[in-house]
Amino acid sequence: MLSGLLHNGRLSEAMSLFEMMPERNVVSWTAMICGLADTGRICEARRPNRETFISLAYACAGMGFPHPGKQLHAQVIVNSWEYDDYDGRLSKSLIHMYSLFGIMDFAHYIFNKNINNCDVQSFNSLIKGYIRIGRLEEAQNLFETVPFRDEISWTSMINAYLSVGEISKASYLFYNMPHRDAVAWTAMISGYVQNELSVEATYLFLEMRAHYGNNQRCKIVNLLSHSPARTNVRSRQRKWAKGQDKLLKSRSCRFQVADHYMKRFTIQTCTPSGKIRGRKPPPGQCVEDNDSLCCVPGRLYTTYRCSPAVTNRTKATLTLNSFEKGGDGGAPSECDNQYHSNDKPVVALSTGWYNKGSRCLNYINIYSSGKSVRAMVVDECDSSMGCDKDHDYQPPCGHNIVDASQAVWKALGVPRNQWGEIDVYWSDA
Repeated sequence: MLSGLLHNGRLSEAMSLFEMMPERNVVSWTAMICGLADTGRICEARRPNRETFISLAYACAGMGFPHPGKQLHAQVIVNSWEYDDYDGRLSKSLIHMYSLFGIMDFAHYIFNKNINNCDVQSFNSLIKGYIRIGRLEEAQNLFETVPFRDEISWTSMINAYLSVGEISKASYLFYNMPHRDAVAWTAMISGYVQNELSVEATYLFLEMRAHYGNNQRCKIVNLLSHSPARTNVRSRQRKWAKGQDKLLKSRSCRFQVADHYMKRFTIQTCTPSGKIRGRKPPPGQCVEDNDSLCCVPGRLYTTYRCSPAVTNRTKATLTLNSFEKGGDGGAPSECDNQYHSNDKPVVALSTGWYNKGSRCLNYINIYSSGKSVRAMVVDECDSSMGCDKDHDYQPPCGHNIVDASQAVWKALGVPRNQWGEIDVYWSDA
């Protein structure tokens, strides 16, 4: 209605309607600013107030513009709007903005300065902000000390621990959650599936069915269908998916469950492409500096041309590699035909994830034990070939390998005596 009045030149009516609006967002403010500017009333269009800054803070956060967001905060300070924040809405919008950007020092400073006006939404923004940048310990400390916690607070922490494989901590929070809603149940089930705990996921799903009853089943399935979790196909999972039509009496819901879980379990199917026989490395070949294994003559090694499906938290095995000249990487990196220092966070991905170079020189995020590191993809960890000169007479990689430089291991805080092979999660940056 506001845009229509402005479009037809009825500015006074538009301004009256604007003043009557119980809540104004960035769309309504922008419409009025443009309308005033179009009619030559530039001074009025340029005169912001507290509501302008609140709307723009949320807009900068939603559009991912950190630099304009900082400039906006500077204008708040210059215009002394922070002293007119009688209901805390301005500080809450800035906390939300900085938390979304992961600039937690600023977010926490504003929070501490306006703590009397902060509510559960501000607490949740901070908690999710710390989780977003991998600082789970600080998120947990805040979660334990805040006076207000709602379902979003609990579910955020549960998801955070599940994303880094901390199943016991996630389960503890889930079962101590005062009021478990469908989102929390779904997060826990999806976390079990993502961490390849299909039996636990099955039992929890049945427990959830008993908790919600028939009238909530289709809603639960819809939530599960939007979950990012994926897992490998196993016989007991296929039997469970096929058996859902016996468990559910609702016919429409029955087919949704069967179809959804069959698609989920088949999407990550990755079967071997063949086998190759190991050959004895010539003298001086196959460097073992980074716990590399040399091919054993006569042994058969399984090869793959695929990898598990990529999600926002893809489980993988992190291995150690040297990308320097003379290291166990052998030839220069595939992506740029260059060698790379061990002090630089770089990785090679299994053949399926490397995907014919589609991730070359792009970055991925790697997560382990509450820490994360951003690394550049520079090479393929070939799971389709091996035991030859081009591969330094090493066996084929597994189908789920992130082969990383020393810098990655250091950034993840892994003790040096544990370097070699650990479970991690990764996602495209």
